[in-house]
Amino acid sequence: MNDVDGVADAARQALTKLVGLRLSAAHNAGNMKTLQFGDLQKRGEKGFVGQFALHIQCPWRIERLGKIVTGSLDYYERASDNTNDAWEPGAITGHLQNEILGRLFEGLNDDTRSHVNRSKQLVVEEVTADSFGGARIRMSGDYNLVIFPSGTKGEDWRLFEPSKTPHFFIEDGKAVLE
Repeated sequence: MNDVDGVADAARQALTKLVGLRLSAAHNAGNMKTLQFGDLQKRGEKGFVGQFALHIQCPWRIERLGKIVTGSLDYYERASDNTNDAWEPGAITGHLQNEILGRLFEGLNDDTRSHVNRSKQLVVEEVTADSFGGARIRMSGDYNLVIFPSGTKGEDWRLFEPSKTPHFFIEDGKAVLE
């Protein structure tokens, strides 16, 4: 699946598996955003996974009604309730992105520091993709998750079913399934 002309079709085909599933949880692994879609299933003592996981390592944002709700750079901004004088941009907690996702999802799992979607919104309705491996995931409540690769090297995003292979990912401007 390394044909540059087929990147948009391959990405759209992979992401179509999310249609009808709710964005159910969000977590940070460093500055990589991990999103879980579908019903959450227990994994290990404290962890959980969705039916599908989307790991995003390139710029992304959530939009609603022509405005940015939050995005990748909010990870480096101090949350409004963060009073920690020792906090530095890039710290795993205390950033604006978590504050906003906490309000949007209406829940935080203290054990895993993951935001769990307890709202009825954010069900995937439609997906589109472009030839750069970028994608727009339209969700209920007029929300859009927009992913936009911005470099020529490295992995941009990955979609997979936890504990299963193959994984679909965008890397170096190519669509890869392995």
